[in-house]
Amino acid sequence: MFNTSEQEHFLDTSVARSLMLATHIYQQYFKSKFNNKNIYISNYVQMEIKRGYLINLISFYFILRLDTINSIGDAISLWSNKFKGSELKAILQLMPQLFSTRQFNFYSPQDKEKAIAALVIYIKRFNLTFRKSFKNTNKDLTACNRAHISLTVDLKNPASGLKKFADEFGDIKTCRSKCQIDQFLLIQHKESTVQTSVTLSKTGC
Repeated sequence: MFNTSEQEHFLDTSVARSLMLATHIYQQYFKSKFNNKNIYISNYVQMEIKRGYLINLISFYFILRLDTINSIGDAISLWSNKFKGSELKAILQLMPQLFSTRQFNFYSPQDKEKAIAALVIYIKRFNLTFRKSFKNTNKDLTACNRAHISLTVDLKNPASGLKKFADEFGDIKTCRSKCQIDQFLLIQHKESTVQTSVTLSKTGC
């Protein structure tokens, strides 16, 4: 299935995200096949990982900081009741990443503050690792503006940088005014898009 001799690997969102966040065995499997060389993702895939994971980490950070949230456990309970699907998946993936090397009391107000500091460091590290783990295809066929939004985290004052990134990323009107995903799917690749839609409708997906 895989030929690792100078082969270029162009990853979709699910594989790229798994390479960074899946179980250790699953990550090792991909790394052994890709050999950490010539791994590419598009700007659109960058955007999807930021939207599906990084933005949710930032949202969880601000929930942790709420005065009405007294502990890590309170934040997790609120998140699990308020958010579903991909949002919940993001925090479930965060737990082993954040707490595997740290011991926190989920019901201690003091440990809540420690968790906030640890989360900020993790967000900063993940963003850096993510940028260094993949090469860019340099073919921005969808003109994805969100992929170019940069995250700068000052560990002494993280809230402002995190909020700025989240606000710019969430500016749907501006981002969509520059995005060409509709043209990419419905004009440049109309036949394959229609065929995929027909296939999905027949399978009930």
